[in-house]
Amino acid sequence: MEDSLDTALRNHPELTHYTFTLPFQLSGSSAAGTRRPREGSNETLVGWIEEWNAELAAKGVELEIDYWEETELSGRLQEMDPSGGRQRYWFDQTILTDEWFQQHLEDATAQVGDRYTPDISVEVPLLGALDAFGIADSFLQQTQKLTDRLSRLQGSFALMPNIEEDREDLDGMPIPDGLEPPVQEVAANLQRITEKLRAFLADPDAPLGRQFFDDIGSLIPLVNECETRLLDQLIDEHGEGADSAGFRQYSAEYQMSFPAANLDDARETIQALESLHTGDVGRQLVFAGSRQMLVYGPAGIGKTHALIEQAWTRGGRNLRTVVFFGEDFSVDQPWQTISAKLGLGADVGRDELFAILEAAATASGSKLSLTIDALNETTPDRRRWPAYPPFAGRTAPG
Repeated sequence: MEDSLDTALRNHPELTHYTFTLPFQLSGSSAAGTRRPREGSNETLVGWIEEWNAELAAKGVELEIDYWEETELSGRLQEMDPSGGRQRYWFDQTILTDEWFQQHLEDATAQVGDRYTPDISVEVPLLGALDAFGIADSFLQQTQKLTDRLSRLQGSFALMPNIEEDREDLDGMPIPDGLEPPVQEVAANLQRITEKLRAFLADPDAPLGRQFFDDIGSLIPLVNECETRLLDQLIDEHGEGADSAGFRQYSAEYQMSFPAANLDDARETIQALESLHTGDVGRQLVFAGSRQMLVYGPAGIGKTHALIEQAWTRGGRNLRTVVFFGEDFSVDQPWQTISAKLGLGADVGRDELFAILEAAATASGSKLSLTIDALNETTPDRRRWPAYPPFAGRTAPG
């Protein structure tokens, strides 16, 4: 224990409070009237702590030291886990192990039969939505590229008011009179957008929020205004044919100038913002901040294939996915079926079930995805699913 305390102080010299956690109860001293009264382990530890405090005080270190025994630990654990689900996950080594998740996906794949063929991969919009919902590496990489792109464009807008006549060949034309305030406003807004995207990339489980997308929608008209003014300037300076690939190539190769640079940056900014506001990237960012997703569409378009493919992709990253099917459910409460198929027993209640699944997600470092395919195959009545709040969420067309 002394070594543990020394290491903690060495690594964290600013430490002001240190708690020892003991998974057992300390013994008390023996009765004073016994033949050989002995000091208990509780008194021994208290004595050590007093000695350590005295030594630390002599060195000018103010540190409060205490300890939690089994009773304290059990009480705190019960307080934060009243259903007992987290305790069952962490201390019952027979449930939801790595081997269990592997076998579960193999069983789910066998159950869907020829609706899933691992050798066939067809890009459909649903895969992008599922990648975002499950915070897949591909989605994070795509978001990082867009963030870097917007950061570069922000730098271009920030530079535009500073372009001078003698730098025109390298940086583009100086912006028209009166355009500086809108350009500066665009640069400031792009800065805020990139900062929010970087914060999201640092913590993908924190949703961006509706206001983020509303702000982007409000910014697009301002960038359009800049684009219109910059196009008029280019045509006034270089003629009607200036907004063409040929003029750009001629200017770059023979004159080493880039008069359309500002206009091109404005157009690229509009394209990037529109992809965030109404395009696939924006829709995927919405799904990334969601806790539920409802996938719908006609039979045969690949919904089941995409769901199973996503489960295997997540499994390859040691992320957790459990897959069920509408045909599995025929009872009033779905929690009983889910608990039974997870091997937890049908007597596990909803709160304990979700505490177990949450603990499994925490252990993996990301979300756990609970997937139910083909809700329409539920018997006797598929219409009861909307009565269960955890299954009412955003929709994604197949």
